[in-house]
Amino acid sequence: MKMITGVSKMCCDGVIQYLEKEKVSILIKDRHTCLDLNDSNMYVLKKGIVKVSLIMQDEREFNITYLQGPDVVSLYCDCLTQFRDCHPKIRIESEQAELYCISKEKFYKRVKEDANLQNYVNTYYRNRLKLAFTR
Repeated sequence: MKMITGVSKMCCDGVIQYLEKEKVSILIKDRHTCLDLNDSNMYVLKKGIVKVSLIMQDEREFNITYLQGPDVVSLYCDCLTQFRDCHPKIRIESEQAELYCISKEKFYKRVKEDANLQNYVNTYYRNRLKLAFTR
């Protein structure tokens, strides 16, 4: 499976700058651990590699892609589940991964207030849609 880096790097710089400016905490996760995407946090991969999968209704796992940091993992999962009845799964594939962790409420409030950050998020979604069409 092809690793996605160009699209995410281009769109992620503004988000990373915001997270560093806000001194958002960084989680360190070990290989083969999974993120809990049911909580109220947003995850941004700073360093490392993660595998994005969907758990289908019959509990089969469908691998979507591998993401290499930096990338806004939570936005990618939102793209996948917006119109589907399935559950995303994010598993760490590198020896370790560093992820920023911020509440979704705080992040989206900031997105609404900051035109530049809003542009990064919109560009992220637009580029992911383009990528899906090219596949």
